[in-house]
This record gives sequence, structure tokens and C-alpha cells, in this order.
Amino acid sequence: MATLYVGMAGLGLLGAISDATLNQWAESHRSVWLIASYLLWLAVATLFGLFLRSDHLTFGIAVIVFLTVNCAFALVLDVAVFDGSISRQQWLGVAFAAAALVLLETGRADGA
Repeated sequence: MATLYVGMAGLGLLGAISDATLNQWAESHRSVWLIASYLLWLAVATLFGLFLRSDHLTFGIAVIVFLTVNCAFALVLDVAVFDGSISRQQWLGVAFAAAALVLLETGRADGA
């Protein structure tokens, strides 16, 4: 199961990178960034489908895990690469999202 979460984390990172390349296209208007975004999104969608085929997580839980990890990496990229600033309240929201993941996983483990 740990491998699944490592894979989902990698997929979330790849998704965040594709979001960042789209941001670069929006700022620069250079087609190469848009093409890179399309290729990365295609890879993310294909890999996400393969995770769904593995049948370890339900569709809803898989989407929540992916989006939470994707958002966390997007926040890190925003702060580290794009000089964004995240408020304490926003970081608290990230912490709640992480807590939600723990509850989802423990609920699944209990067979609920």
C-alpha cells in the first residue's frame, strides 16, 4: 500500500509540474509551454487511469488523494518557484486536507 501512495505522490508532483508549465505559458505566451502542459496532462491522466485499474482505491478516494497531493505540490512550487505567499489560514487548510487523508485511509482500513 505504501508503494501506491508513493506513486500517487509522484503523480501529484507531475500534475503540479504540468500546472506550473501552464502558468509559464499564460505568462510567456510561448507555445512550447502549452505543448509541454498537454503532454504532461496526458501522462498524468494515463498514469491515474492505471492506478484506478489496480483497484486498490475507490474512484472517489483516488481523486481526493491525487488532488490533495497535487495541491500540496502546487503550493510548494508557488512559494519556491513563483515567489507566492501562503497565509497561515491557507496552511491550516492544507493541514486539514492532510488530516482528511488520514481519516479516509483509516476508514478504508477498518472496512468502513
